[in-house]
Amino acid sequence: MDKVLKTTEDESGTRYAAIDLGSNSFHLAIGALRHGELRWQQRMSEKVQLAAGFNGDNELSENTKLRAFECLQRFHKRIAKIPIENIRIVGTNALRVIRNGDLFLRDIERLFQQRVEVISGREEARLIYLGVSHTNLSNKNKKFVIDIGGGSTEFIVGQAFQPILTESLHMGCVSFRERFFSNGKLTKGNFKKAVTASQQQTQLIASRYQDLGWDCALGASGSIKSILQVLQGLKQQPLVHQITLEDLEQVRDLLLNFSDVESINLPNLKAERFSIFAPGLAILLGAMTQLGIKSLDYSEGALREGLIYDLLGRLEPENIRQRTVDALFSSYSVDQQQAERVHKTALYIYKQFTQLWPEIHSKYFQGLLQIAAQLHEIGISISHTQFHKHGAYLLAHAYLAGFSRQEQMFLSCLVRLHRRKFTTDVLQVLPSDMRQPALYLSLMLRLAVLFNHSRSLGYAQLCKHVTLNLEQSNHEQLLLNIDSDWLNKNPLVQMDLETEAELLKKAKITLQW
Repeated sequence: MDKVLKTTEDESGTRYAAIDLGSNSFHLAIGALRHGELRWQQRMSEKVQLAAGFNGDNELSENTKLRAFECLQRFHKRIAKIPIENIRIVGTNALRVIRNGDLFLRDIERLFQQRVEVISGREEARLIYLGVSHTNLSNKNKKFVIDIGGGSTEFIVGQAFQPILTESLHMGCVSFRERFFSNGKLTKGNFKKAVTASQQQTQLIASRYQDLGWDCALGASGSIKSILQVLQGLKQQPLVHQITLEDLEQVRDLLLNFSDVESINLPNLKAERFSIFAPGLAILLGAMTQLGIKSLDYSEGALREGLIYDLLGRLEPENIRQRTVDALFSSYSVDQQQAERVHKTALYIYKQFTQLWPEIHSKYFQGLLQIAAQLHEIGISISHTQFHKHGAYLLAHAYLAGFSRQEQMFLSCLVRLHRRKFTTDVLQVLPSDMRQPALYLSLMLRLAVLFNHSRSLGYAQLCKHVTLNLEQSNHEQLLLNIDSDWLNKNPLVQMDLETEAELLKKAKITLQW
């Protein structure tokens, strides 16, 4: 039984689902929230091995796409009756590096009628920690967590449900297999090279983690689970849940008695893990050695569980996204009063535009517009000159907890386009289905900023004197209804509108009033 959650969405046993499109395996978790407790109903995993399906240009093969899609069709049948808003689908390292993934992702999104979020390594680490901390009872202790995936390994130190330090290193059981065991041979030499590579990568982060310290260490996901299962078989103790450094060395010695991966004969080791067992073992052995970890316990909770807990957390007033925005306010000294003025104005314009552009009429796009409006001046802390470009860079490249990579780029584009030249070419970095919504929302944000240049215009005053002509407006022609007497009393607004009309004209958009 998992941690009690403070949420009102619990009396009817609402069901939630999360799908993790990992580099090695695809995972599905389904849970039901009843009386404040999340109870797991089903967990499924399939070895799809996306990371093994890349060619030299990081393009995914058609056979791998087909294998992945067949797995997802099976997952889809399991969650067909769960409301779309209660489902999250994320992609990790393989989908972060893929070059021809746009159509692949669109096919998945059409199947589920749900957006696939490609998340950063640090966001993956945060979600893993959330899953681990909710499924382990020692929440008062400071925890170290390691999760070895197919293409990356995540390291986290946190306390209670809050991660303190997160990192994602580009080493995983599939990528290490291709690098050190591609011919299927097992030798002391190639295993040692793999362990050394793990130590070298871990060395980059070791001092910060050791300085912070922890009270207990936990390992999550398939590679660590398979090592534990082998140990349980060797010791003939199925309740063993701890892995020591000596245990890893014992398993290594037994493993190296076999000359190739196909001949491995270790207790409880499934055939589907033969090819990735040695690289996973090498990564864990190198990391534990470098960090000075003598033992760790296994955690059932990981990314897929963390996704559902994070989804439930978004129902709370103080959700992770708002905490991220608040942290950016503080770190970059954002003028919060101006941010609130622009935010309110943008939503006023949005509510009128959505009658004409129904494709953006959703809480999802409304929420992204709200955040972009709140953060549109974040770049001023770097320089007043070209601050929209500085702000766009920060939002594209900073770690924003609670946001996918696509969402960060979307916010970046809106902030980049909120002033000066309306260069729509910047939208090409977005997935194809997000470009048109970004165009519409960026126009709304531009108008919201324009009407608040004085930094004193009252929101009620704006609503009283400015409306949009919805019958004639489209993304190529915007017609504003503005009280002429009010406009005469605000000549600077008149001047701003004339300047804006010239800027939009170069982008083949007509602004009239």
